Amino acid sequence: MKLSKRICQLGLIATLIPATLFGLGLRAFVAVPLAKGDWMLRELYMNNDTAKMEVMMTAVGYGITAKDMIMVMAPAVVKPAKNPSISNVTVLYRRTLFQKDTADTTLRLGLLAGADIATSSTVTTSGNSATTKNLYGATDAGLVATYFKGRNQFDVDYLYKVGEQSRINSYQYDTSWQYRLSPAEFSEWGLGHMINAVVEYSGRWNNVTELVHQGTLGLQYVSGQLVVEGGVVQDLNKPKAAGGGYGKKATTYLLGFRLHL
Repeated sequence: MKLSKRICQLGLIATLIPATLFGLGLRAFVAVPLAKGDWMLRELYMNNDTAKMEVMMTAVGYGITAKDMIMVMAPAVVKPAKNPSISNVTVLYRRTLFQKDTADTTLRLGLLAGADIATSSTVTTSGNSATTKNLYGATDAGLVATYFKGRNQFDVDYLYKVGEQSRINSYQYDTSWQYRLSPAEFSEWGLGHMINAVVEYSGRWNNVTELVHQGTLGLQYVSGQLVVEGGVVQDLNKPKAAGGGYGKKATTYLLGFRLHL
């Protein structure tokens, strides 16, 4: 009887772990679980309608061990074309400090450490002249946590960046709730397709704009190893302007996909 019960629990946990793998926030994405040898590729298009800027974020994650993961993120500005730039590449290492899985829940806590690496310069054009401004890197440190139960998953992350030379310090936090809209229950034949609703509350701070709170609403469609996702990010307060006063609240549209290999 005990052996049969244990086998049943292991079967439920085996179903639970893949479900948490695909229930991942739109912005709080450093919580993704990757087993040893697993890869994740993510492409995310971000259109800031207020600033008239478009950015393509490429992220690659790799599971070094069952507790260690490394992720590389490279955002590239694709619009405006007159001000092209490739932002600093971020390399983050995550160490899982605590993990507990039961038949219907999972809880994880991890440590983040890494760096922003200056990869290029920003070129600003005006008429027939061009000005080049050097980019500087930063040292990163933070925490990430995940709690999963039933149709709900909650992710929280905090990351502080200490800038080099003239780069200002900054930090960001993300809280994400993913709710599985469909299916209500998994079949005995596997996960199949999933649709998740995503609600997030985030913040971005630096010495210039101070703290800007943001809300995100989105959807995710999961089919096999592919996840298609999209959403809208809205500033909830106006950022402080460098010359005094306050700027405009920004609206950013997200559209992308993930491949788990």
